[in-house]
Amino acid sequence: MSDTAGRRHWQAIWVTVAIFVLSAVIAIWAEYRADGDEAATPNGGTSPTTAGPSRAGSPPTSAVAPAGFAYLSTLPPSSRTHLTAVPDDLPGPSTYARAIAIRCPGGGRTADVSFDLFGGYTGLNATVRPVFTVPTDRAIVRAFAVTKNPDDTVNKRPAGQVAVEADSTAPLAGALNDAQQLIIQVECPSADGLVVVDDGRLTRAA
Repeated sequence: MSDTAGRRHWQAIWVTVAIFVLSAVIAIWAEYRADGDEAATPNGGTSPTTAGPSRAGSPPTSAVAPAGFAYLSTLPPSSRTHLTAVPDDLPGPSTYARAIAIRCPGGGRTADVSFDLFGGYTGLNATVRPVFTVPTDRAIVRAFAVTKNPDDTVNKRPAGQVAVEADSTAPLAGALNDAQQLIIQVECPSADGLVVVDDGRLTRAA
């Protein structure tokens, strides 16, 4: 065999060996990567997701009301002078994510917060919780349905009332009968507290 032929023979052998080694390396790398992907997502599924933090003992809540209802907390108040922030350290199972808070005026006076309904709702259901520095205080919470007559006079009729001791809860419910406006009124003996109206649901008119 000539020198040229011998060199070509050995070149062909080395090329074959190089291709074999390269193929083996690629196969091993692909298997290693597949094993790593399976370890990251057990059973070949997608990585699990976790819900955001919620109040202890309560599941995460949605701001979307069930069909046929609307949450009072989602309506823009037509008067907000007495509204205040809901305390973030209230105990209990509620998340208070759908609550409003009304400051107590004190001295037996009343504070009103009103919401325009435009005749779109027939009933109110809510949970009331007063929060006071003095635990013996209590609040009176009233709801009024306001309608306008053809002659532009206004009717303001009771739509629920409840008296609640400090740090207790009580239901507030009443008929709205397509009222144009809802007024939530609180009356407190002292001005060092507030009233939380939680989970207020308005029943939509049919």
